[in-house]
Amino acid sequence: MKNNIFKRIAVFIISAVIMLVQMTLIYPTSAGAEEKSETIGTENQSGALGNITWKYCRDDFDDNLKLFISGEGNIPTIEELGLEEYPWAEFGVRYIVIEDGITSIPADFCAAFESHTLLTDITISDTVSEIGERAFEDSGLTTVKLPSALTLLNRQVFKNCLSLESIELSE
Repeated sequence: MKNNIFKRIAVFIISAVIMLVQMTLIYPTSAGAEEKSETIGTENQSGALGNITWKYCRDDFDDNLKLFISGEGNIPTIEELGLEEYPWAEFGVRYIVIEDGITSIPADFCAAFESHTLLTDITISDTVSEIGERAFEDSGLTTVKLPSALTLLNRQVFKNCLSLESIELSE
């Protein structure tokens, strides 16, 4: 009888530990994300990727660190660039500004940088006419304003965006 009770208690404890590990993997804590964002990223970095330029710096308007992407045409995919990830992949980007001239955001755009779950805000220029499949999948976006020039919004663009509260369409 005693052995049977001990076996049941052991099975219960092992099951609880397995569930806890699974929950931690599926739903990471925001405290861990906050800690990570403070240790990742250095401001005032910039570069060029094909037809676009990028800079990670403080915005003069609100003093937030933001990733600015500018240029003409499509943002190239990491495959087109022959890279494993974008240069800003480990910066802990919370804000992205897609500036005038950019016409397309590629598929899997956010998945190509590790800390994309920290992304809460994106400003998309009215020159963007296409957003690729799963572009913002698993991001932490809370609200999105889609540009007026948008003609193609591929499937699953906002898949698993659990914090997304609203999507606004420009006129």
